[in-house]
Amino acid sequence: MNKDIALKAVLRHFFTSVVSAFAKLGDFRRSQAWVDRMNAAQVKADVVLYNSIVDACSKVGNVAEAERWLDKMAEAGVKAGTGGEESWKALEKAGKIFSAAKKNATVTKKCAPRLTKAVMLQRASLARSWAAAKKPDPTCATGVASLKGAIADKPQACCPSYCGECSDYAACSSVRGQNSEGACCASKVLALECGGPEKTPANKCLKKCSEAMPPCIMEEGEEWSPPEVTSAAEDCNEAVPEWMSKAEAGVKAGTGGDESWKALEKAGKIFSAAKKNSTVTKHA
Repeated sequence: MNKDIALKAVLRHFFTSVVSAFAKLGDFRRSQAWVDRMNAAQVKADVVLYNSIVDACSKVGNVAEAERWLDKMAEAGVKAGTGGEESWKALEKAGKIFSAAKKNATVTKKCAPRLTKAVMLQRASLARSWAAAKKPDPTCATGVASLKGAIADKPQACCPSYCGECSDYAACSSVRGQNSEGACCASKVLALECGGPEKTPANKCLKKCSEAMPPCIMEEGEEWSPPEVTSAAEDCNEAVPEWMSKAEAGVKAGTGGDESWKALEKAGKIFSAAKKNSTVTKHA
């Protein structure tokens, strides 16, 4: 018996490591395939595994995938208890609370990535070497790009790395105590485009990134590659706890709802764990 328990623990660790690795790469299809293999091996996924996937979703701003895995975690947690299959069916029948909570979660915010201080320094160093070589930066590799589609019918702006992010955030016009509006405020950067509708004078306008260094205007079709470490987008920051709150409200709305919710929390504390342990960096 003890050998079986030890083997299951080793297998669970192995599967969790593989699933987490694919999730961090954004390959959620392979993560699912390995969870299926885990189930086939009769090794139950635990909250650690699900949290690692939700965490990976939050870091790439994939709300839909985060919600899908939260659904799986909720279902697995309920079914793990005595009479779990029947309990889950009863909960679904009672208004399909989990699916409804997922569908009705309003997610409207999606913020531009914010560079960490380490990345800002790395990109600033690269910018100096490229500037010395008179090399343009078509993909904004030395800076930080604005969120695609953030400003309707406009291309992406590329701001210098010292801006931290490229958007119209509160302090974008006074970074480092200087007038940085034309470098760090995305809408202003785009308004300064050479040949643009604002008709900015040639000595002040900003060129395409294919011809210049940041601040500049990215060409259509060019893709900005964000560094591996950035602050998470606010949609995941809010969607995960919001989904949990609505799920809780849905359970408690039924007869004996408070007791039902307490029982679900006790059965592995799946909901509290998902909300508390999902590592989501708040937007600074």
